Amino acid sequence: MTNNNNQLNVGFIGTGAICSLIAKEIESGKVGKVHIIAVFDINLSSANNLVDQLKSEPSVYNSIENLVDNPQIDLIIECASPIAVEKNAEIVLKANKDILIMSSGALLDKKFFSRLKNISNKNNKKIYVPSGAVGAIDTIKSLKGIINEVTITTTKNPISLLGSLGFKKWEEKKITEKKLIFTGNANEAIKLFPANVNIAATISLSGIGAENTKVLVYADPNSKSNIHEVSIKSKAGNYKFTFENLPSKENPKTSYLAILSALQTIRKINGNFLEIGS
Repeated sequence: MTNNNNQLNVGFIGTGAICSLIAKEIESGKVGKVHIIAVFDINLSSANNLVDQLKSEPSVYNSIENLVDNPQIDLIIECASPIAVEKNAEIVLKANKDILIMSSGALLDKKFFSRLKNISNKNNKKIYVPSGAVGAIDTIKSLKGIINEVTITTTKNPISLLGSLGFKKWEEKKITEKKLIFTGNANEAIKLFPANVNIAATISLSGIGAENTKVLVYADPNSKSNIHEVSIKSKAGNYKFTFENLPSKENPKTSYLAILSALQTIRKINGNFLEIGS
């Protein structure tokens, strides 16, 4: 999806660490002919700080309406939070813009997801969700309809879990060894750890749904990686994947692979001549 100049013009929702990393990689030319037109953040200081670091000098908006009203923008990239998706995704699609969603946990709300699907179909617009911090998505999509069980086990350093509702009762306690702090389904996990387990949402959307996807979260003070183990049992076979991701230096709650996955999705949108994968 590009404009008549064979260039993909993008805008951003959210201008924090994730947006900054993606924007700088775009400007490096590593994702092809992509131009940053504008950014939107309710925190204008954050937005202006990012723009000062970019060569493209994008416009800064303090309302989603101004962002979607820009006729140059083809794709809007959300890098903020599930709440930002809930507030803005419908507006983006109704304005005939495609959207790339990093905070996939927002899509587990069935009524909200249904509204987005209807608007997307009506306006012939796309919703893109990167694979994120795991690489098992192709397998899960291929197995859709014949999966019996999916279990996701996430292990992170307690520092990466700070600020999460699900970790609140542990913040004043000293964790000296690996400890199970959550077990439940993906719906419950994303509510308690919205910045830490987007992979659970993405896997749920690709597979057997959030209610049927089991999630375990461990805090391990000795862990230097964000570790995700995905176990799948299906009629076609059983599969296990382990991902030991380095946290993003700018945002330790997010794996660096999640950033790279978003960049690959942008490359794909921008028209790779060869498509590999399901």
